[in-house]
Amino acid sequence: MGINNCTEPKTKVLKTLANALFSKIAQSLGEAFDLSPRQKAVFECLKGPHAQEFLTVIPIEGLGQCMSAVEYRTILKYRLMIPMYPEDETCPICRKACMDKYGEHAVHCKELPRFKYRHDWVRDVLGDILRRAGISAKKEAPVNFLTDPMEGRSTLRPADLLVFGWAGGKHACVDLTGVSPLVGLKENGFVAGLAARKAESKKVDKHAKACAENQHVFIPFAFDTFGSLAPEAINFLTRVQRVIHSNCSTPRGQGFVFGRLGFAIQKGLAAQLVALVRAPGMAELKISLAKPGLRSDGVSVWEWSGSALDEGDEAAKWFTDFLGKPSRLVRFNEESETRPTDPHYATGFNVKFPDAFPYLLISEPSLDALNDQLKEPVSINRFRPNIFVSGCEPFAEDLWKQIKINELTFRGIMLCPRCKVPTIDQEDATIGSEPRKTMMKLRSAEALEVNTATTKYKGQPYLGQMLVCEDHKTNKGKIVSVGDIIEVEKVFPSYADVAV
Repeated sequence: MGINNCTEPKTKVLKTLANALFSKIAQSLGEAFDLSPRQKAVFECLKGPHAQEFLTVIPIEGLGQCMSAVEYRTILKYRLMIPMYPEDETCPICRKACMDKYGEHAVHCKELPRFKYRHDWVRDVLGDILRRAGISAKKEAPVNFLTDPMEGRSTLRPADLLVFGWAGGKHACVDLTGVSPLVGLKENGFVAGLAARKAESKKVDKHAKACAENQHVFIPFAFDTFGSLAPEAINFLTRVQRVIHSNCSTPRGQGFVFGRLGFAIQKGLAAQLVALVRAPGMAELKISLAKPGLRSDGVSVWEWSGSALDEGDEAAKWFTDFLGKPSRLVRFNEESETRPTDPHYATGFNVKFPDAFPYLLISEPSLDALNDQLKEPVSINRFRPNIFVSGCEPFAEDLWKQIKINELTFRGIMLCPRCKVPTIDQEDATIGSEPRKTMMKLRSAEALEVNTATTKYKGQPYLGQMLVCEDHKTNKGKIVSVGDIIEVEKVFPSYADVAV
């Protein structure tokens, strides 16, 4: 019987055929190729309940059902195991694990930016689905009894969604949790979908009893980042779908719930793997954090020139339009290029695209002391240090010859000469005379009495100390984090001994 004569909705027939085709393709891949355990596991996970739903969604901007090409390509790379990152790089935030090349840690590290965004985005979309279905619900509802029984009442938290009168007149606490589908992959007997089901079970153990004692029902809503749903989540959405279907004049609304929720999961995932660039009067530019495949030649920084990884034409057009001159956005290509630091100051060290050295240290007391002399204080972003410290005297860092942070030894190379960039407001790009005008009085070579006989940076004020890491080869993987203690091991006798 042909599809045109089928009494079922066409979308359902097409979905059935698509699932059958995917199963056949996955089976043939396993037979024709020698797949790794990870590849086999991923293909099994992609066949999980509703993992493919997002592919059937019609783009509707008002419902949040739209992605940029960059976002879509990025989530496909994640799902198809196309490498996105260098291997064996320690996570710069949690310092507990390595960034795997497929992006799994980047997606599931709770300390990385935008991890919570994915959870909140899926919650908000689910709340909007309930609203459009005519189901009364409230997000982040303070129910005052959700807690971990092992931790007591110190961990009271709101319900992600409180659905009113859901079961026998009782309100339902819906608690969302997203997990990696590949949990347990390194162990024997990996089972696709088990991670979401285990997460569901843990949520029940934590909260179901407390909800029952307070005349509520508890609904764990567990999903993995491929879009597979645990049984309780499927049951909940199926009931919501029936409500919507009962209010529709045609059966075409049936796939709306699962498709939209699946798309929300993937869009939240994309937000973790894509960087945003914003500027006044410009639409957001989205850039994948994965390694780009294009290359640009003739990139230069001062005396150095070479090739770099190119972020593509969309990024180039964005910056060209905003800056008003032909521009391209590139990142340093570590595989083929090196940029040595200025041998006049330090040999044996490399830098990427910073001005001169890999590290710039400024103290908060120094910024405060400068701001005390200004009519309008300026932010530290005017000076762009990557190490910002506190707890010392103003400008004490000028004389730090050697410091240690988290077992890493840094050597002071030179005071940082300041160009006109600090006069540019980093929020709106307006240019003024300060703080350079005041700095020329307080922080010039003459005011500091530094030795300028061999300097290449005459006539500039100074703020901050440029550094190199002596352990950059032997202690690869160690991280400097907020809150680390700084040990000052050596100091210069006077400003006359400090390079400029």
